[in-house]
Amino acid sequence: MKLRASYGLVGSDETGTKWGHFLYLDDVKLNSLGYSTGYDWKYMSGPNITRYHVPNASWERSKKLDIGLDLTLFRHWNIVADYFYEKRTNILMPRYTWAKQLGYSATPWSNVGKVDNWGWEFSTSYHHDITKDLAIDFRSSAP
Repeated sequence: MKLRASYGLVGSDETGTKWGHFLYLDDVKLNSLGYSTGYDWKYMSGPNITRYHVPNASWERSKKLDIGLDLTLFRHWNIVADYFYEKRTNILMPRYTWAKQLGYSATPWSNVGKVDNWGWEFSTSYHHDITKDLAIDFRSSAP
């Protein structure tokens, strides 16, 4: 019988998006927005902010816990059970709650995401050698 346990704090700066790099910079496209005015409908162009900088960007944090049990019975039957829990915080994501009516032309990003993930895993197996050249195996698992 073996009892296993682990706990740790992990950080990640990988956002998985093109917006995850150079978070300290605004992205401004010049001459991308405009309007027509006057009797001759002259077009006037202007700048458009497509990404706002993230003032206090930080790493995503993940606290992970894993507790497991490995058990062998009657020299042939193996049982493995695991419980895991992960709490992720400070996930960098867009703040979709900001309305365009506030005057923002792009959705600001910030470390506002949170996720809890937990579960059980269980597996069992049976192995028996009948002869030198013949053996039987049974395996099963459940998430």
